[in-house]
Amino acid sequence: MKALTITMIVLFLSGPSAQACSTVEVLNLQPSSQHVRIKILRGGSPAPDVKLEVSGIDGQPRYSLLSDRQGLAEVPTLAPGNYCMIATASLTVRAELCLAVSKQGKRTSSFFMDLADKPIWPPTLEERLETAEKTLAPERMQDFAGTVEDPTGAVVPRADVEVFPHGHRDQARAMKLKTDENGHFSAALSPGLYTAVFQSPGFQSQIVLFDLAQTADKRDLRVTLKVGMCT
Repeated sequence: MKALTITMIVLFLSGPSAQACSTVEVLNLQPSSQHVRIKILRGGSPAPDVKLEVSGIDGQPRYSLLSDRQGLAEVPTLAPGNYCMIATASLTVRAELCLAVSKQGKRTSSFFMDLADKPIWPPTLEERLETAEKTLAPERMQDFAGTVEDPTGAVVPRADVEVFPHGHRDQARAMKLKTDENGHFSAALSPGLYTAVFQSPGFQSQIVLFDLAQTADKRDLRVTLKVGMCT
């Protein structure tokens, strides 16, 4: 039976605005029975204690298991459907396999997964926010107002702006607004420390920490969005 192809998309949701960064990889969709045995290798040798995650094509996790001393992993009986499996030995060492499972009696289908060095997947927006709040120096200003631009200096209209108190990234406390046709934004906020996320389709999201204080300089904030699909 000829193997089909599937585009495997790993989504890193960027929080409330639901923009995403995706890593796209085209894999063969291998035909398989419901009983699956995986042998995980590293450089041609069995790889023990490797984590194997089994998910549906919808991204919902099904099983998580470890390979044994011989690098073998026996997957629990799978219902007919399409699945993707990711074997990971570390953040940068992994292998992927996608299966089209159908009813084929009690026959066991065996597959090899050869671990290889691969780039680290991009961090989620939540991870970036946590890092930013620990490392970025806040902008000091009297009022929250400014302009969103692209790298050429052109304004970005209708960009999403989300603001929440520093360290409180829950939806209940978030303020949402959009830039106007001139890329301008403003919001009335009480003095304090805040985190803002600026997003627009086709651009990377930008995180800005700012501290509102009456003793600060009165100035507008200029936010530049970099071109790209990742958060």
